[in-house]
Amino acid sequence: LEKYNAYKEELRWIAKKHGFTVPEGYFAIWFYVPHPKSWRPKKVKEMLYKPHQNTPDCDNLMKSFLDGMMPRRNRTKGMKGADDRKVHCYAPFKVWVLPDEGCIKLVEYNQEDYMKEFENGHPCFSHNKPI
Repeated sequence: LEKYNAYKEELRWIAKKHGFTVPEGYFAIWFYVPHPKSWRPKKVKEMLYKPHQNTPDCDNLMKSFLDGMMPRRNRTKGMKGADDRKVHCYAPFKVWVLPDEGCIKLVEYNQEDYMKEFENGHPCFSHNKPI
């Protein structure tokens, strides 16, 4: 819990330093996760820049990111600020990287460009094939 809270505090500090705020939607976010130091060179070469399919899960990374960047405020106590309940659509990605390349990248899109992916069918279908 202490590590989790420290992560959220660091996120808030970095965002404030750069004047960054999380958009309410239409963005892609990449979590560049450093590979474990215990990996042998062969495994690093095999997995580098490939999808990260281990823990933490994508949804857990997003939850901790949004909780850190947009902590819920208690409006009855007069607290103001952003709230992650307003975030309505995003596309998350996890990728293995070298230890010094770990970071989070967020790219915001306009609604039209982001939604083009869903023009030819229901969003529950991937590449026009049922899931």
